[in-house]
Amino acid sequence: MPLIHTVIASGSAVSPTVDLSQQSRLLAISVPGVTSGDLLVQGAFSTTSGSFQRLVETRSPGSGDLRFAVGPGSRMVVGPLIYMPQYVRLEMSVAQTDNRTLSLLATRW
Repeated sequence: MPLIHTVIASGSAVSPTVDLSQQSRLLAISVPGVTSGDLLVQGAFSTTSGSFQRLVETRSPGSGDLRFAVGPGSRMVVGPLIYMPQYVRLEMSVAQTDNRTLSLLATRW
């Protein structure tokens, strides 16, 4: 199972595009100590910037954005297996005051 790293830069709230085209399920996201806020996930079927949209929580009725309470502090987000679009970006609800490296554990099966 590959471990994929991405960085949310200081002063930013969104990571660069993460290519999951060789994977099919996201197993976990390791989030370091962050400034504050929730972690959201954006997805797209291409790398075109305007095509990214926040994923919607579908496991409970009447839910909104797929979000995880992670800050301040560090968290390991482990879910039920989540199928992802080919390309994702991780988004914090608050701009970060330092670079934050997040790790994603994904699998093909």
